[in-house]
Amino acid sequence: MKLLEEDEEYLTSKQYNWNFVSGTNEGFLIIKDYPLDPNKYQSTQSNIMIRIPQGYNFAALDCFYADPPIKLKETDEYPPAANQFPTFDNKTWQQFSRHFTNTPWRPGVDTIQTLLTLISKELQNR
Repeated sequence: MKLLEEDEEYLTSKQYNWNFVSGTNEGFLIIKDYPLDPNKYQSTQSNIMIRIPQGYNFAALDCFYADPPIKLKETDEYPPAANQFPTFDNKTWQQFSRHFTNTPWRPGVDTIQTLLTLISKELQNR
């Protein structure tokens, strides 16, 4: 399993420090030191993981994961729908349960960039 060439080009153009780990039935895109909004979160960065399902980009991306865990600065709580901690490849990740509800995933059209736009709105207020 590999990322789409346009995904690799996008990630490189944004100068993300990223790597892709290919599994048997899915892959894992890991972006290291993803910047966080310092006004909203206790930390200024976290590693972000995106699970890439078999059949991507016709199969939709869904959710994203963080390590170390991210807490809200104001309340010292986890953000809403971000308090589950599944394990992938013997590593525990904080799951952000975020979905394409208002604008559904467009099979064959949407890409990593689509999910990263959602992540940016969540973690960077952009």
